[in-house]
Amino acid sequence: PFPRAAYLLNNNGSSDIFIGKYAFNICTTSTSTQNIKICNNSSYTFPDNSVINNVITDTSYICTIPSTFGCDSTITTNINIINIDTSVTRNHLELTSNANLSS
Repeated sequence: PFPRAAYLLNNNGSSDIFIGKYAFNICTTSTSTQNIKICNNSSYTFPDNSVINNVITDTSYICTIPSTFGCDSTITTNINIINIDTSVTRNHLELTSNANLSS
């Protein structure tokens, strides 16, 4: 005769297992990656509220979001810089943008 067991999935992503009079908590950690595009010399706020200012090169940042029971989430953010051509060509009184809008 083995003790009875019960399994309960919690809203926070962890699981509780009850065997007889004992309870065990099993957490599920999560990892994710997000790819972000921002304009050159812009600022960005990461999911952990860290801020990077005046970004001029592509960069990556890994943050850990703590949760109850130690079931932390790890998020990798890849930032890609977009360089926008703001130059113009002047032909008498007409100004034409030099930006390539093909992409």
